[in-house]
Amino acid sequence: MEYLLAHPDKIKWEIFSHNANPQFIEYLLAHPKKIVSWYEFSKSPYIFVLDKAKMRETKAELHQDLVKHFLHPDKIAKWIASGKDVLDYPYFE
Repeated sequence: MEYLLAHPDKIKWEIFSHNANPQFIEYLLAHPKKIVSWYEFSKSPYIFVLDKAKMRETKAELHQDLVKHFLHPDKIAKWIASGKDVLDYPYFE
Protein backbone atom coordinates (compact mmCIF):
# COMPACT_ATOMS: atom_id res chain seq x y z
CA MET A 1 0.00 0.00 0.00
CA GLU A 2 2.66 2.52 1.06
CA TYR A 3 4.77 1.66 -1.98
CA LEU A 4 1.88 2.28 -4.35
CA LEU A 5 0.97 5.59 -2.76
CA ALA A 6 4.63 6.64 -2.89
CA HIS A 7 4.85 5.62 -6.57
CA PRO A 8 1.51 6.50 -8.18
CA ASP A 9 3.03 5.96 -11.66
CA LYS A 10 3.11 2.21 -10.86
CA ILE A 11 -0.61 2.04 -10.07
CA LYS A 12 -3.02 0.38 -12.48
CA TRP A 13 -5.86 2.83 -11.91
CA GLU A 14 -8.59 0.67 -13.42
CA ILE A 15 -7.85 -1.98 -10.76
CA PHE A 16 -7.12 0.49 -7.99
CA SER A 17 -10.49 2.17 -8.57
CA HIS A 18 -12.43 -0.86 -7.37
CA ASN A 19 -10.18 -1.98 -4.55
CA ALA A 20 -12.12 -2.30 -1.29
CA ASN A 21 -9.18 -1.48 1.00
CA PRO A 22 -10.28 1.46 3.19
CA GLN A 23 -6.87 3.14 2.77
CA PHE A 24 -7.22 3.02 -1.02
CA ILE A 25 -10.72 4.43 -0.72
CA GLU A 26 -9.43 7.36 1.34
CA TYR A 27 -6.77 8.04 -1.27
CA LEU A 28 -9.28 7.93 -4.10
CA LEU A 29 -11.70 10.19 -2.26
CA ALA A 30 -8.87 12.68 -1.87
CA HIS A 31 -7.99 12.33 -5.59
CA PRO A 32 -11.28 11.76 -7.45
CA LYS A 33 -9.73 12.45 -10.86
CA LYS A 34 -7.77 9.21 -10.45
CA ILE A 35 -10.95 7.11 -10.34
CA VAL A 36 -11.21 5.30 -13.66
CA SER A 37 -14.42 3.38 -13.03
CA TRP A 38 -16.96 5.22 -10.92
CA TYR A 39 -19.25 2.23 -11.29
CA GLU A 40 -16.72 -0.13 -9.70
CA PHE A 41 -15.77 2.48 -7.11
CA SER A 42 -19.42 2.92 -6.10
CA LYS A 43 -19.70 -0.81 -5.28
CA SER A 44 -17.32 -0.46 -2.34
CA PRO A 45 -19.11 -0.60 1.01
CA TYR A 46 -16.39 1.60 2.52
CA ILE A 47 -17.52 4.77 0.72
CA PHE A 48 -20.87 4.80 2.49
CA VAL A 49 -21.51 5.62 6.11
CA LEU A 50 -25.03 4.76 7.17
CA ASP A 51 -26.47 6.67 10.08
CA LYS A 52 -28.81 3.91 11.22
CA ALA A 53 -30.10 5.86 14.21
CA LYS A 54 -31.09 8.77 11.94
CA MET A 55 -32.64 6.39 9.43
CA ARG A 56 -34.69 4.76 12.20
CA GLU A 57 -35.76 8.18 13.46
CA THR A 58 -36.86 9.44 10.05
CA LYS A 59 -38.81 6.24 9.30
CA ALA A 60 -40.50 6.03 12.72
CA GLU A 61 -43.64 7.80 11.53
CA LEU A 62 -43.92 5.56 8.46
CA HIS A 63 -43.44 2.52 10.68
CA GLN A 64 -46.22 3.65 13.01
CA ASP A 65 -48.54 4.32 10.06
CA LEU A 66 -47.91 0.84 8.66
CA VAL A 67 -48.54 -0.79 12.03
CA LYS A 68 -51.77 1.18 12.42
CA HIS A 69 -52.91 0.11 8.96
CA PHE A 70 -52.01 -3.57 9.01
CA LEU A 71 -52.86 -4.21 12.64
CA HIS A 72 -56.05 -2.16 12.65
CA PRO A 73 -58.76 -3.92 14.69
CA ASP A 74 -61.15 -3.93 11.71
CA LYS A 75 -58.66 -5.90 9.61
CA ILE A 76 -58.10 -8.41 12.39
CA ALA A 77 -61.85 -8.70 12.98
CA LYS A 78 -62.40 -9.47 9.26
CA TRP A 79 -59.64 -12.07 9.42
CA ILE A 80 -61.30 -13.78 12.40
CA ALA A 81 -64.78 -13.45 10.84
CA SER A 82 -63.56 -15.32 7.78
CA GLY A 83 -62.91 -18.31 10.03
CA LYS A 84 -59.17 -17.97 10.30
CA ASP A 85 -57.20 -18.14 13.51
CA VAL A 86 -55.92 -14.80 14.78
CA LEU A 87 -52.50 -16.38 15.38
CA ASP A 88 -52.25 -17.06 11.65
CA TYR A 89 -52.68 -13.38 10.81
CA PRO A 90 -49.72 -12.69 8.50
CA TYR A 91 -48.54 -9.50 10.20
CA PHE A 92 -48.00 -11.01 13.63
CA GLU A 93 -44.49 -12.17 14.35
